[in-house]
Amino acid sequence: MKKIFFAFFVCVIFYKPGFAQTENNQSKISIIPQPVSVNLQEGNFSLKPETANISADKSASDVASFLSALLHENYGFNGKNNGEKNGSSKASFSLAINKSENKSIGGEGYTLKVTPQTVLLSANTSKGLFYGMQTLTQLLPAKSNGYAQHPVKFQQCLVLD
Repeated sequence: MKKIFFAFFVCVIFYKPGFAQTENNQSKISIIPQPVSVNLQEGNFSLKPETANISADKSASDVASFLSALLHENYGFNGKNNGEKNGSSKASFSLAINKSENKSIGGEGYTLKVTPQTVLLSANTSKGLFYGMQTLTQLLPAKSNGYAQHPVKFQQCLVLD
Protein backbone atom coordinates (compact mmCIF):
# COMPACT_ATOMS: atom_id res chain seq x y z
CA MET A 1 0.00 0.00 0.00
CA LYS A 2 2.88 2.36 0.77
CA LYS A 3 4.34 1.72 -2.70
CA ILE A 4 1.06 2.62 -4.39
CA PHE A 5 0.74 5.79 -2.32
CA PHE A 6 4.37 6.73 -3.09
CA ALA A 7 3.85 6.11 -6.84
CA PHE A 8 0.68 8.22 -6.79
CA PHE A 9 2.48 11.01 -4.91
CA VAL A 10 5.37 11.03 -7.41
CA CYS A 11 2.94 11.17 -10.35
CA VAL A 12 1.12 14.15 -8.82
CA ILE A 13 4.40 15.99 -8.18
CA PHE A 14 5.63 15.55 -11.77
CA TYR A 15 2.23 16.04 -13.38
CA LYS A 16 1.40 19.35 -11.68
CA PRO A 17 4.26 21.45 -13.19
CA GLY A 18 2.93 20.64 -16.65
CA PHE A 19 0.19 23.18 -15.99
CA ALA A 20 2.59 25.94 -15.01
CA GLN A 21 3.13 27.28 -18.53
CA THR A 22 -0.52 27.39 -19.51
CA GLU A 23 -1.15 30.64 -17.65
CA ASN A 24 -1.16 33.88 -19.67
CA ASN A 25 -1.33 32.05 -23.01
CA GLN A 26 2.38 31.12 -22.92
CA SER A 27 2.10 27.39 -23.48
CA LYS A 28 3.07 27.60 -27.16
CA ILE A 29 6.47 29.25 -26.73
CA SER A 30 8.98 29.16 -23.93
CA ILE A 31 11.49 31.97 -23.42
CA ILE A 32 14.14 31.94 -20.68
CA PRO A 33 14.34 34.22 -18.79
CA GLN A 34 10.65 34.92 -19.04
CA PRO A 35 10.01 38.36 -20.60
CA VAL A 36 7.83 41.02 -19.00
CA SER A 37 5.14 40.49 -21.62
CA VAL A 38 4.40 37.90 -24.34
CA ASN A 39 1.32 38.37 -26.50
CA LEU A 40 0.72 35.44 -28.87
CA GLN A 41 -1.40 35.95 -31.96
CA GLU A 42 -2.86 33.75 -34.69
CA GLY A 43 -0.62 33.08 -37.66
CA ASN A 44 3.10 32.89 -38.24
CA PHE A 45 6.02 34.36 -40.11
CA SER A 46 7.47 32.05 -42.76
CA LEU A 47 11.10 32.55 -43.75
CA LYS A 48 12.53 30.93 -46.85
CA PRO A 49 16.14 30.97 -48.05
CA GLU A 50 15.38 33.39 -50.87
CA THR A 51 13.68 35.88 -48.53
CA ALA A 52 16.23 36.01 -45.70
CA ASN A 53 16.73 39.77 -45.91
CA ILE A 54 18.06 41.68 -42.92
CA SER A 55 17.54 45.40 -42.59
CA ALA A 56 19.69 47.03 -39.89
CA ASP A 57 21.14 50.46 -39.30
CA LYS A 58 24.84 50.99 -38.50
CA SER A 59 24.29 50.79 -34.75
CA ALA A 60 22.71 47.35 -35.16
CA SER A 61 25.21 45.96 -37.68
CA ASP A 62 26.96 43.63 -35.18
CA VAL A 63 23.67 42.00 -34.20
CA ALA A 64 22.71 41.78 -37.90
CA SER A 65 25.99 39.95 -38.60
CA PHE A 66 25.25 37.55 -35.74
CA LEU A 67 21.75 36.90 -37.12
CA SER A 68 23.11 36.37 -40.63
CA ALA A 69 25.67 33.83 -39.37
CA LEU A 70 23.02 32.07 -37.26
CA LEU A 71 20.62 31.73 -40.19
CA HIS A 72 23.41 30.50 -42.45
CA GLU A 73 24.88 27.93 -40.05
CA ASN A 74 21.58 26.48 -38.86
CA TYR A 75 19.30 26.82 -41.86
CA GLY A 76 21.49 27.42 -44.91
CA PHE A 77 20.07 30.92 -45.47
CA ASN A 78 22.39 33.58 -46.81
CA GLY A 79 20.86 36.49 -44.93
CA LYS A 80 22.61 39.71 -45.84
CA ASN A 81 22.30 43.08 -44.19
CA ASN A 82 20.68 45.38 -46.74
CA GLY A 83 21.36 48.38 -44.57
CA GLU A 84 18.82 50.80 -43.17
CA LYS A 85 16.77 50.95 -46.35
CA ASN A 86 15.39 47.55 -47.24
CA GLY A 87 13.44 48.11 -50.43
CA SER A 88 12.38 44.48 -50.61
CA SER A 89 8.75 43.67 -49.98
CA LYS A 90 9.73 40.09 -49.20
CA ALA A 91 9.76 38.70 -45.65
CA SER A 92 12.69 40.07 -43.68
CA PHE A 93 14.22 40.86 -40.34
CA SER A 94 14.43 44.48 -39.23
CA LEU A 95 16.87 45.38 -36.43
CA ALA A 96 17.18 48.88 -35.02
CA ILE A 97 18.31 50.96 -32.08
CA ASN A 98 15.46 53.36 -31.27
CA LYS A 99 16.20 56.94 -32.35
CA SER A 100 14.14 58.25 -29.43
CA GLU A 101 14.16 56.36 -26.14
CA ASN A 102 11.26 54.05 -25.40
CA LYS A 103 10.96 54.57 -21.63
CA SER A 104 8.72 51.53 -21.17
CA ILE A 105 11.55 49.09 -21.95
CA GLY A 106 14.48 50.84 -20.27
CA GLY A 107 18.16 50.61 -21.17
CA GLU A 108 18.45 46.85 -21.52
CA GLY A 109 14.94 46.13 -22.76
CA TYR A 110 13.70 45.35 -26.24
CA THR A 111 10.57 44.98 -28.34
CA LEU A 112 10.24 41.94 -30.60
CA LYS A 113 7.29 41.90 -32.98
CA VAL A 114 6.66 38.95 -35.28
CA THR A 115 4.05 39.55 -38.00
CA PRO A 116 3.25 37.50 -41.11
CA GLN A 117 5.41 39.91 -43.15
CA THR A 118 8.44 40.61 -40.96
CA VAL A 119 10.29 40.21 -37.68
CA LEU A 120 10.97 43.58 -36.02
CA LEU A 121 13.49 43.85 -33.19
CA SER A 122 14.16 47.23 -31.59
CA ALA A 123 15.83 48.42 -28.42
CA ASN A 124 17.13 51.59 -26.79
CA THR A 125 20.72 50.33 -26.63
CA SER A 126 22.94 47.74 -28.31
CA LYS A 127 22.78 45.72 -25.08
CA GLY A 128 18.98 45.57 -25.32
CA LEU A 129 19.23 44.59 -28.98
CA PHE A 130 21.59 41.77 -28.01
CA TYR A 131 19.13 40.50 -25.38
CA GLY A 132 16.32 40.67 -27.92
CA MET A 133 18.46 38.64 -30.31
CA GLN A 134 18.85 35.98 -27.62
CA THR A 135 15.06 35.80 -27.36
CA LEU A 136 14.74 35.58 -31.13
CA THR A 137 17.15 32.62 -31.21
CA GLN A 138 14.88 30.81 -28.74
CA LEU A 139 11.93 31.29 -31.11
CA LEU A 140 13.79 29.61 -33.98
CA PRO A 141 12.56 26.06 -34.54
CA ALA A 142 14.95 23.25 -33.71
CA LYS A 143 16.56 21.26 -36.45
CA SER A 144 15.43 17.68 -36.93
CA ASN A 145 18.18 15.11 -37.58
CA GLY A 146 20.61 17.94 -38.31
CA TYR A 147 18.42 19.44 -41.04
CA ALA A 148 16.11 22.41 -40.81
CA GLN A 149 12.66 22.25 -42.25
CA HIS A 150 11.85 24.98 -44.76
CA PRO A 151 10.16 27.35 -44.52
CA VAL A 152 11.21 28.33 -41.01
CA LYS A 153 8.10 29.45 -39.13
CA PHE A 154 7.84 31.78 -36.15
CA GLN A 155 4.70 32.13 -34.05
CA GLN A 156 3.22 35.59 -34.56
CA CYS A 157 3.74 37.48 -31.29
CA LEU A 158 4.74 40.66 -29.50
CA VAL A 159 7.43 40.31 -26.81
CA LEU A 160 8.37 43.17 -24.47
CA ASP A 161 11.18 42.91 -22.01
